[in-house]
This record gives sequence, C-alpha cells and structure tokens, in this order.
Amino acid sequence: MTNLAPPLNIFSGAEIPLGAALTNPTELARQKGVLKQSYPLHYNGRRFPDAETAYQVSKQVAPDRDEMMVEIIAAKFRQHPALAAEVEARGGSEWLATCSHFTQARSEAARAWEGAGLESRYIRNLVAGFRRFEAGLDTALGQSTLF
Repeated sequence: MTNLAPPLNIFSGAEIPLGAALTNPTELARQKGVLKQSYPLHYNGRRFPDAETAYQVSKQVAPDRDEMMVEIIAAKFRQHPALAAEVEARGGSEWLATCSHFTQARSEAARAWEGAGLESRYIRNLVAGFRRFEAGLDTALGQSTLF
C-alpha cells in the first residue's frame, strides 16, 4: 500500500485515542482520560477488562509469550472490528509497522517492548496479531463503536 497514514506512538498516554486503543493496557488509557470506552476481551474462556490483563494473567503458563500476545491481539481485533477497520483505513499491517511504542518505561523489562517500527517487540506482535486477524478469523463477536 502506498498511501499510509502518519505513524502513531502507541501507548496508554497517547494524545490520539487510536494510539491508546491499539495498546494492550486500554483500561489504563481509559483511566488517564484518553479513551472513553473499554476494550474488554474474551480469551481462553475468560473475560478480561483489556488485553494487558489477559496477557499478565496468562503469561505464567505460556511456553511462548510473544505467540500468546499475538493471539490476544488477534482476539482483540476480532472482538472489536471497528478498531480493525481504523487500522485498515490507515494502511493495515504496513501502517502498523511504521508506528512506535515508547511509554517512558522505568524498568528494563518494560523498556524491552519499546522502539520504533519493527524494532519494537510490541509493534512486531501488534503487526503479527493484525495479520492473523486479516487471515480471515470471525469478527461476529465484536462491537461497532470506537474510542
């Protein structure tokens, strides 16, 4: 795709709501006042307030945490198709790959997720999750509102 939207910094404190909606801790973004709505998630038979909670609760038993995060992100796009439509309108996975994830993280573990484009572990997982969603997974469970 040649007409990509300008990249966003994706994190809970993003100035643009889409940047906050694309991060995993969307409840934190809502508490900060960036988002007006929640992005709850059904994952492995459980309901979570957001993708971050699903990841944190599930990561202890995951043999591959990145693969699990990709699954969670794909589920988020399936369950919130309006969010996926916003990404597609900006250039899809190609656009996501131009975005960044800088959070002003204080710990080394949290900084490991940061970076510009595919240098960011989080952006790599976000791109992979969106591609998995694009591969044709069902979107019937989603909601129709955004932000």
